[in-house]
Amino acid sequence: MQEICLGHGANLAVFETLDKLLSMKRKLKKMNTGLSFHLGGRNINRHISGGDWRWLWNGKMTKMKYFAFGDGQPNGSFGSPQDCLLLYVNNRYNLHDNDCDYSKAGFICEK
Repeated sequence: MQEICLGHGANLAVFETLDKLLSMKRKLKKMNTGLSFHLGGRNINRHISGGDWRWLWNGKMTKMKYFAFGDGQPNGSFGSPQDCLLLYVNNRYNLHDNDCDYSKAGFICEK
């Protein structure tokens, strides 16, 4: 996904503020695609309970300033890593951690 975005001169989308994330969630609900969407968020330390989530943009990482995960999320672990972030359709587009190779989701790129 990131490679596809990079091929178009973009990155996976990041939402530095909760307001920007909420705006995107409203747009996705109106589009009603039935898809979840990968974002540019990564867990960089699965040894920490809940992880250490960062936005990845142009090779730089920025700590997330809000925690807007869905109920029971993030639930990845060292033994069962879920280090990538997505807006999960079945939970009103709340943030979920997931396997980075999860192919049943779309992705959002931004320049």
